[in-house]
Amino acid sequence: MALIPPLFVQSNSAFGGGSSSNFVQNLVFSSNVTQGDLLYVYVYGDNPTINSGSPTGGTLSLTSITDSRTNTWNSTGISSQTFSTGVGVNQFADQYFVGVFFAYANSSGSCTVTASWAASGVFTKTTRLNIAEWKNVGAFDRFGSGFSTSNPAAIPSPAVSIENNEIYIAATGFGITGPTFTPGIFGGAPWNQRLSAGSPGVGPIFDANEGPTGGDPTPNLTAGNTNAANYWASVAVFKTATATDPTNGNVFLSQYPGMPWMKERSISDPPVLGPRSLRAVRWTNLSSPNTGGARSGQTYPY
Repeated sequence: MALIPPLFVQSNSAFGGGSSSNFVQNLVFSSNVTQGDLLYVYVYGDNPTINSGSPTGGTLSLTSITDSRTNTWNSTGISSQTFSTGVGVNQFADQYFVGVFFAYANSSGSCTVTASWAASGVFTKTTRLNIAEWKNVGAFDRFGSGFSTSNPAAIPSPAVSIENNEIYIAATGFGITGPTFTPGIFGGAPWNQRLSAGSPGVGPIFDANEGPTGGDPTPNLTAGNTNAANYWASVAVFKTATATDPTNGNVFLSQYPGMPWMKERSISDPPVLGPRSLRAVRWTNLSSPNTGGARSGQTYPY
């Protein structure tokens, strides 16, 4: 069955925080989601554990991702890392969380995503919720992530190998931008940015509609060294969707991504069998390039 390229639809993001008790963060898709589309979430949480040398005893954990359309959300796992700088009364420490979730829309319509957090401790927590939608995406394949708090700064590698006919979605943060594909046998390809970075320095989502075969996705570091930051990168990999068949056999003509002048042309519905049942097509879009060898408007049998 033919494969069709994934198409980016929309994204949204919000930055906020919570107190020492349980709290939620809601974010709505700007436009209605479409049944069958891939819905993607990555969340970020920051829990201060030490401030000016005094432990807070605070905790922060993500309890659930839900939405208003009761979709089933799948987790790729929550990454957690504690970063500390300074000593004594000058010591500061934070516990960071990064999580990636995905769902396939079970119906079309408005959709609000909710991240529920459990929290304790005296300091306000910092959270970020990021959502996006793609269509023509198949099954989830694999996931990789990396986390670094070293000084000098190191780039975490998701270590996800590349195959053809896949979509790669990356979440990066704190000074990591512009992931690129290491050239493989089909050559490298840059990623497209989908979400702005925003405060508090959490990086954007990137995607590549169909990855080339060979090599690994490699992020770039904007700063060579910093004393107060952590760096992360994750890549979720999905298979390219198989074309559906809404036109009773005319999948090629209805969904083929190239040569738009060939779309929506009826061959035979239902097919007529036999050597003398060939039908003719008249190219009616005269403004499009004529790459088929016939003069504009000429009828060719096939």
